[in-house]
Amino acid sequence: MDKGKIQTQRRFEVMGEDIFKIVDRIQHNQTILKLLKFSDSNPLAHEDLTQQEIDEMLHKNLLIVPKLPDEDEDKNCYIVVILDKYNVDPVNSDFKSVIIRFDVVCPFDKWIINGKTLRPYLILNELDKIFNEKKLAGIGNLRFVECNRLVVSPYLGGYTINYGHFEFN
Repeated sequence: MDKGKIQTQRRFEVMGEDIFKIVDRIQHNQTILKLLKFSDSNPLAHEDLTQQEIDEMLHKNLLIVPKLPDEDEDKNCYIVVILDKYNVDPVNSDFKSVIIRFDVVCPFDKWIINGKTLRPYLILNELDKIFNEKKLAGIGNLRFVECNRLVVSPYLGGYTINYGHFEFN
């Protein structure tokens, strides 16, 4: 990279780095990690994950490439992190809006936890605690935009939750 270049969010070249910053925040949340890793009906009862276990979840349960594995014998739960929908603000073209999208996907037969709640909702709740109205270094202040149902196959489904922010164009 040129020494004279200013590295800012508006440069597409830093988008990959930004995704890793976002994933790092998720990797510090033991509740999300347990909900993704342990597919039994009481995932939060497990011991906290070790750093090695957390590292192994990247590219397995925490995906930064927007594609689920073709085959999944383990019936994993996933969070896919995507930077999406860059748009120039129609009111002020000096700014653009960006969506940080999380696809939360779980096998339908792993949704129910302890007969009282649903796994995707717990994951969404934790993501909202981490990202809604929070500032991420180099990315900016995030705000909740929307959450929509997501059906991937007859066996997998969940929700897409979006957070947006504005940056200089």
